[in-house]
Amino acid sequence: MKRAISMAYRYQFLSRDQFPQIHRTFVEAFADYYVDTSGVTETVLFNRAIKNGVDFSVSVGVFDGDRMIAMTLVGLDEWRGGPAAYDIATGVVPSHQGRGVAGDMFDFVAARLRELKVQRFVLEVIQENEPAIKAYEAAGFHKTRQFDCFQWQLERTTPARAAESPFEIRPPRERGAGSTDGNEGALERVVVAV
Repeated sequence: MKRAISMAYRYQFLSRDQFPQIHRTFVEAFADYYVDTSGVTETVLFNRAIKNGVDFSVSVGVFDGDRMIAMTLVGLDEWRGGPAAYDIATGVVPSHQGRGVAGDMFDFVAARLRELKVQRFVLEVIQENEPAIKAYEAAGFHKTRQFDCFQWQLERTTPARAAESPFEIRPPRERGAGSTDGNEGALERVVVAV
């Protein structure tokens, strides 16, 4: 069921030159998130967005006056044989959470994605983030699979000598190439992140 987008806010597609404001909104929205995001500098967030194919013309900012109070960065690529959108990051600052802003952002971008013949809009969310899950489900998303999330404590790791390493270094696949072994990992483009 399509909802009416709240007119209390201004919704607009973003541009690259708004990235400092996007980062400030991200920092405020994720200040007390389940995962420590304090190390996510503007450069780190921008590099993650680029790695995941950000397209500012389908990424949305929500404004209360001149203040950006929510954002969703959307990447475009080929996935599972067709054009797909990937939610790189969606955040709403705490003072505006619970007002349907996230769902309104997805409604706002939906027409643009249809124009681009996007067949899927996918995202990942931490399973304990129940408010986000409820917002995504209210916007029409549904769960298709679940992942376990692991964190590596690098400071407790002893580097292996190259000859003993169980890892194989391979060149990255071409953009949109997808998995060749039938096993798909997380949606994020991890092959170019290493």
